[in-house]
Parts: sequence; C-alpha cells; structure tokens
Amino acid sequence: MANKYSLLVDYIVSGHPAVRVTRQTSTSIDFCASSAGGATAFFLTQTFGQITIQWKMRSPIFGEHNLNWDFPEYLDQEKMIARINNDLEKYQSNVMSAHGFPPMGDLY
Repeated sequence: MANKYSLLVDYIVSGHPAVRVTRQTSTSIDFCASSAGGATAFFLTQTFGQITIQWKMRSPIFGEHNLNWDFPEYLDQEKMIARINNDLEKYQSNVMSAHGFPPMGDLY
C-alpha cells in the first residue's frame, strides 16, 4: 500500500509534523496526528478496484468532522490529492465561518 500510493502517503505525512502511521496492512494504512488542539486521522483502504480515503477530525473547539472519498484504484494520485485538498479547504473554511472566525484574509 505505501509503495502503490506513495504520493498520497507523502501528501498525508507532509500535512502535519506529528503525523504517524498507526496501522498498516496489505490493504490499508491509518495515519493520525494529535495535540492539545485535537486529533486528525486519515484512513486509506484498498477495496475491489478502488481506494477509499476517510478524513476524521476531533477538536474541543470545532467538534467532530469527517469526509470520505472513493477513487478508482489506478486514478492519477495527483488528481486524488487535488480533489482531497480542495474539499478539505472548502470544508474547513465552512467550519471556521460557522464558528464565527473570519477568513484569514479578513484579519488584516
């Protein structure tokens, strides 16, 4: 899994300095990063002709959140990463807005 999806793995690992692999099998890899501000996890699971990616976040301030993606097994990983990144940015922006935090550009 780590070799087959090396770009996805690198993307997830580079997202936070405390990310670590918490479980790895021939068909899945789980990643987690936690701190006083909460925990974030990614789960990559290879199934019949596709890869499922789950993102879960738990924060004392923002609560619990999750997103899921299903991609064809051999889709270009750059395309997977672009979709995941775009969806996460939109989702997190909506969460911040819902909690009354202005967009970063509005702070200055």
